[in-house]
Amino acid sequence: FNDTAADYPKEALIHELFEQQVDKTPDAVAVVYEGEQLTYAQLNAKANQLAHHLQAQGVDPGERVAIIARRGLGSVIGELAALKAGAAYVPIDPEFPAERQAFMIEDSEAAVVMTEGGAASPVPQGAKDATVWIDLDRDAAHIAACPTHDLARVQRSDTEVDAYVMYTSGSSGTPKGVLVPQHAVNRLVINNGNTEITADDVVAHCSNPAFDASTFEIWGALLNGARVVIVPHEQVMDPEAFGRVLKERGVNVLWLTVGLFNQYVDVLGEVLGGMKYLLVGGDVVDPSAIARLLEAHPPKNLLNGYGPTETTTFAAMHRIERISEGQRSVPIGKPIGNVQIYILDEAGQPVPIGVTGEIHIGGDGVARGYLNRPELTDEKFVPNPFSADVNARMYRTGDLGYWREDGAIEFVGRNDFQVKIRGLRIELGEIEARLTELPQVREAVVLAREDHPGDKRLVAY
Repeated sequence: FNDTAADYPKEALIHELFEQQVDKTPDAVAVVYEGEQLTYAQLNAKANQLAHHLQAQGVDPGERVAIIARRGLGSVIGELAALKAGAAYVPIDPEFPAERQAFMIEDSEAAVVMTEGGAASPVPQGAKDATVWIDLDRDAAHIAACPTHDLARVQRSDTEVDAYVMYTSGSSGTPKGVLVPQHAVNRLVINNGNTEITADDVVAHCSNPAFDASTFEIWGALLNGARVVIVPHEQVMDPEAFGRVLKERGVNVLWLTVGLFNQYVDVLGEVLGGMKYLLVGGDVVDPSAIARLLEAHPPKNLLNGYGPTETTTFAAMHRIERISEGQRSVPIGKPIGNVQIYILDEAGQPVPIGVTGEIHIGGDGVARGYLNRPELTDEKFVPNPFSADVNARMYRTGDLGYWREDGAIEFVGRNDFQVKIRGLRIELGEIEARLTELPQVREAVVLAREDHPGDKRLVAY
């Protein structure tokens, strides 16, 4: 089941792979956002200017650059520029409360914080004074005066170079930052055995940049010469506008949370059926919704994608070709390229086919651990006894599942208090911890309830 070895550019840096695409197709359109578009050469030049500006502001190799920006040209340029400058990017949702933004800036020790005019909160209280703040709108003239040529390769002594730090919900009441290496991203989008994106494809970028599905959307396109179409949040939430932009822009690669898929399968079935790759995930898939799409408007490839942030977006995929009568679940699938999955009992031993155990994920998608959380890292990222590499680790997901005879995995549930709501991973303990900080609250319990099918909500008592 774990024979997944496949060639991919493990030693290459993300921005180098992008620059190779620039050399191949400089005039091809790389990114589209509403009325604007940039070719590969133009995107490269803008990212180079920002990267030179970052280095002029003192960004050194291995440091981190926080990006507080909505989904748009600025966020894509910012991520690419941070990598070109030798840094890792830290995407932060501008809708987060200022206190949460400040925590992420402090915790990540960001050397620079990039914002866009009106997109970010005011400088959060507590953000360290040493941090340099760049407003991409206010500082546009300074950035535009910087050179457009590629930067010299940053020499690094360590073998694992981080691409980004992405924060997920933490049971202690504070979010935890996941350190994702660049080779894990390369493994995700190049020769993964399930999605072969080419220069002819158009990939929708519908996810929040602070959500790890954006990794697949942005780099899956830009490292394969495809086009990224950035869809604003307001359009994603409006089915009529969403369907129109997908059709007009010729999008043929789309990822949707299960919640959005369930809402749109009937109203946008024809558009969804035109996809080369339609990926759903982030929660348990409803077989009846899948069946309706397959019967009326089957996409060329319909995939159920599974994987936590700690294993870089996707660790397994299941190609859905039919739904049997009475089928009650959809498998999360088989390990994708260069991923190994182990289902283990409480003693850490593999369970037989058909027996439920905890899902452990190994291979090249595993993150380096949690930033500034060594104890939690040691608890969740454990040595991999099944690998010939003595340094190999695997991630304990807390998800329960079992192997089917055909090598696909059936998801059973969780072994803790973590839930998925509309594709977002929530630690119920984090909300409980914050509620009990209120002086008038002595105890609190938070549950995920689904009183109406497909409408899962958090309820606090």
